[in-house]
Amino acid sequence: MSLLPGTPESRGAILGRPLGGGFDVNVLLDEVRRTYVERALAEAGGKKKKAAELLGLGSYQLLSQWMDRLGIRRPG
Repeated sequence: MSLLPGTPESRGAILGRPLGGGFDVNVLLDEVRRTYVERALAEAGGKKKKAAELLGLGSYQLLSQWMDRLGIRRPG
């Protein structure tokens, strides 16, 4: 069973990036977080509590902190 959703090709695009030459794992992780936070907010109709639940986060406050750090505008 794979831990990452998607096709092997899409996983390779994330996991197969070359190391060195300016690679920064934190930037990559933020890209992944941003994608999933935006998806969860869209699926939750902008409701942060529901989006936090979809993401498996303990609280909507943690989601709010992620949104602030990632520069994601608050819904509504």
